[in-house]
Amino acid sequence: LFPNAPEFQGPALIAYNDAVFTDSDFQSITRIGDSNKPKTRNKVGRFGVGFNSVYHLTDLPSFVSGEHIVWFDPHMKYLRSAKDSMAEP
Repeated sequence: LFPNAPEFQGPALIAYNDAVFTDSDFQSITRIGDSNKPKTRNKVGRFGVGFNSVYHLTDLPSFVSGEHIVWFDPHMKYLRSAKDSMAEP
């Protein structure tokens, strides 16, 4: 599909739900082991692990929520050129 991005076009695991992230969800997902949801019983990740467990499956997790698409590349291996154009949701 995109000849300039072959590393993003391999096998994929997709999970879907119809929830949209809140501002608090975006803040929480960027912190390892520092959940701001410990008293919220109906939220995934309230123990501070949650989304970070995807690193057992991929080095470049991503998700779409509302009008935002987010990639996490903690080692700046795949998205080095995006570093200067990063914006917070």
